[in-house]
Amino acid sequence: MAKSYLLSSSPHVFENIDVRRLMLNVILALLPAAAYGVYLFGVPAAVLILTSVASCVILEENDSAAAGKSGFVFAGGHLYNDNSSLTSAGTDGEMVRGVVSRTLLKAGTDPGEIIAVKAHGTGTRDNDLSEGRGLAKVFGEGLPPVVSLKGVIGHTLGAAGTVETALWLSCLEEGVIPKSFCFAETDPEIGFAPSQENLPAADGSYLFTFFGFGGTCTGYVVTKR
Repeated sequence: MAKSYLLSSSPHVFENIDVRRLMLNVILALLPAAAYGVYLFGVPAAVLILTSVASCVILEENDSAAAGKSGFVFAGGHLYNDNSSLTSAGTDGEMVRGVVSRTLLKAGTDPGEIIAVKAHGTGTRDNDLSEGRGLAKVFGEGLPPVVSLKGVIGHTLGAAGTVETALWLSCLEEGVIPKSFCFAETDPEIGFAPSQENLPAADGSYLFTFFGFGGTCTGYVVTKR
């Protein structure tokens, strides 16, 4: 029998519910968006690749011996819970703009200092519009390279934060900002495309964004040194 958890991070889920039923609810909630995606972009837009992984990220105090050996510093971040929808961040980009702006403020980082953005980047119309428009509102014409990793590893759901952070930092350690895989065409309503080539990873600030199921929206800045 699957173990039950009391979930309270979203007002839409307020009772004991096992993981299997929770995932079924998520899939059912995504069906209208999938149907609209097929209508707009054809059958490939209906595909959402879900993958299972285990990952962790270790944070050390700045004055610890381990931290002194690390090439990265957590500059700061912002966590926001959106109670307006279980699956949508809103396609006008305003919620994303607010999260990213507060992330940069708490990290003490100006938009012009961001070298690249590790976007949530699910490839769905809703997420692409909300995140694309939100990033454009924050960065304007100074938008840095934007990369999604889900074209390579799929959507890892609750593990996306740590696994994509670990993968991105591994790339930076190798001196590379990776390209976005499996990109096909630019949405004219967004107005820009994700990065399509590997780029050198300079020292400096990198923005990470995540806009997950249940309304958990977060961003943080990591500095490569």
